Amino acid sequence: MKPLLVIAVTILVVGCGFTRETELSTEHPLSKALVSSANPATETLLELDGVNRDKIEYRLDNLYYLKSSGAPYTGKVFEEWSGQQRVETNYIEGKLDGLSESWHENGKKASEVNYKDGKQDGLSLEFHENGQKWREVNYKDGNPVEGSEKFWNNKGEHVDSIKESFKKLRGSLTP
Repeated sequence: MKPLLVIAVTILVVGCGFTRETELSTEHPLSKALVSSANPATETLLELDGVNRDKIEYRLDNLYYLKSSGAPYTGKVFEEWSGQQRVETNYIEGKLDGLSESWHENGKKASEVNYKDGKQDGLSLEFHENGQKWREVNYKDGNPVEGSEKFWNNKGEHVDSIKESFKKLRGSLTP
């Protein structure tokens, strides 16, 4: 009877197992490639500090991946031109998600666009090179909300059309 009890207890202990959580600091080498996902069958590569755009690629499944990785990318992506940061985007499980920002060559903000699950969602702002707001539009599930689009000229004055928003910036668009 004792051997049978020992075997039963052993099977119970080994079969049930236990989980131990370990907290990784950002300096820990494994923190650069954590696997996280709401769906345990799907792995997502996470870069805590972000990566340069040339390190990711778009694949036929409509998701972004770190090059040479089989897991959809989660984290920030930066793009620099002439040594100056020009774009910062966020990805979750290979899709654009959260705020995406870009800057003009002069360092002033060019745009702020919100994404959810790979589609524009929420307020989208664009700016003239002098920093004045140029365009504002709300999106829902990738589509502009009807009547939400507004325009401004480079002096910050509200105007009625996209044509007027550039008229005072670059002169007339018509000959």
